[in-house]
Amino acid sequence: MSHPVKEQIYIWSGRYEAIAASKLDRAITSRVAEWAASLYPQRKYPAVAVGSSNGALTDLWAALGMPWHPQTFLIPVARSGPHPDEPQQDVKWAEKWIPAFLESNPDVQLHHMHDPNQDRLMIQRMTYFRVKRLWLGQAYESFIRQYLEPGGTIFIVDCNLK
Repeated sequence: MSHPVKEQIYIWSGRYEAIAASKLDRAITSRVAEWAASLYPQRKYPAVAVGSSNGALTDLWAALGMPWHPQTFLIPVARSGPHPDEPQQDVKWAEKWIPAFLESNPDVQLHHMHDPNQDRLMIQRMTYFRVKRLWLGQAYESFIRQYLEPGGTIFIVDCNLK
C-alpha cells in the first residue's frame, strides 16, 4: 500500500471516530466521568487518585491497584476546511461550536488543541477539544464516598479541582 493511501486511511479513520460538531451540545462530560468511575470493581480501596493525565503516575496507580479518575478528557470533533498550518482558521471554526458545548457542560474548562507538528494528519479532518474538569462532580464524589476505605487517602495530582 502506498504512503499517500496509508495517510488517507489514517486521516479518515480519525474523522470517523470524531463527534459531529453539531452534536457537541449532547456530549455531556458528567456521563464520561460516570463511565470512567464505573470501570473499577465495586470494592473498598485504601487510596484513590484524581487528576491530570500522567503516564508514569497512571502506571503507578495501576500497579498499586488504585483507581485513577482523570481530570481531563480528549474529545475529537469532526470538521473539514482549515489547513494544518492555519491555526487561526481552526480557532475561528471552533468558536461557533464552543458556546453550546460549554453551556451543556458548566463543570469543565475547554482547551482547543491544534498541533500541526504531532497531529498534522489528524487535524486535516478533525480537531481536538481537551476538557478539564473544574470540580470532582457527582460521579467521582459518589465513588470516593462509597469505595474509599475509612481513613483512606485521596491523591490529587497536578490539578486545580474545586
